[in-house]
Amino acid sequence: RVNSSRQCNGKLFVGGLSSDTTDESLAEAFGKYGAIENCVVIMDRETNRSRGFGFVTYVNPEDAKDAKDAMDGKDLDRTRVTNPEGKLFVGGLSFDTDNEMLRGAFEKYGAIENCVVIMDRETSRSRGFGFVTYVNPEDAKDAKDAMDGKDLDNRQIRG
Repeated sequence: RVNSSRQCNGKLFVGGLSSDTTDESLAEAFGKYGAIENCVVIMDRETNRSRGFGFVTYVNPEDAKDAKDAMDGKDLDRTRVTNPEGKLFVGGLSFDTDNEMLRGAFEKYGAIENCVVIMDRETSRSRGFGFVTYVNPEDAKDAKDAMDGKDLDNRQIRG
């Protein structure tokens, strides 16, 4: 299941990708919505297969919005594109940031259903990004507006 959940300045987070998804197949699926500046599927170092998420950056930020809206519910590499309400991508995290720190920074904006910092399997350190999913999607919008560009653990985060 693919989650095209977050778009900022033309950059679209795409999650839930099949392990068979490549940069090329992702670009092919999203390229029909506008000129792509960059497209990358994050790969597992050991298996060289998709880790289940990637990023598509459009030249025109409006194209990212159009792609996000259009791809919701579509199939991509035998998986279904969905747009989970209330799920925020949070990038720019310190390698020392953990789930509790991330939750603590975002919980003042509403009830959190799930909060996770993505960890490197080999080093057990933060990979520098995570996800916060709110029970109420409106709370996610409020949190994004309030926290984008703020400092967390001495690093400027982006949402």
